[in-house]
Amino acid sequence: MSFQLLQKQQKMAGVIQFYEGQNIFVTGATGFLGKVLLEKLLRACPDVGNIFVLVRPKKGKEPSERVQNIISLPVITKESV
Repeated sequence: MSFQLLQKQQKMAGVIQFYEGQNIFVTGATGFLGKVLLEKLLRACPDVGNIFVLVRPKKGKEPSERVQNIISLPVITKESV
C-alpha cells in the first residue's frame, strides 16, 4: 500500500471518528454542494447522529416537497456507472 493512500485512509478515519454520534445542522441542503455533503456524510459516517436540514420554500415548492425531491433521487454506485 502506498504512503499517500495510507495517509488518506488515516485522515478519513479521523473524519469518521469526529462525526461519530454528532448531530449536524446543514443549510443549503437542496443545492448542489448540500446534496453532495449529505451524500458523503451518509455514506462515509455510518455512526453520525441526527442530520438536521434547513429548507426554505422556493419557486412555488414547499420545503417538504424539496426534501422529498432529494430523498427520491437515485443512488449512483460504481456498479451502476
